[in-house]
Amino acid sequence: NDRGYNSATNDFVYGNQRGVPYKMNKVSMFVSRASVCEEEAPYQRQILNETLSWTLGEKYRTSEEYIHLMEQIGGTTTRFNK
Repeated sequence: NDRGYNSATNDFVYGNQRGVPYKMNKVSMFVSRASVCEEEAPYQRQILNETLSWTLGEKYRTSEEYIHLMEQIGGTTTRFNK
């Protein structure tokens, strides 16, 4: 959801508006495994930015951590997530 504004306060949060570019950081990349057996995928995820690894999904965060971090960035867009 690309709203650019906090849905509760209508404060500007981010976006390519007002000369404020998006801040994007690479979180992970896939690299070839050194040795591959038939049970393993030929690639594995390598985390490049531990600070943002929570954005990769439930495997990389607790529920409490997710709630806390989402609140710090203004929460979810409640209008679309009900």
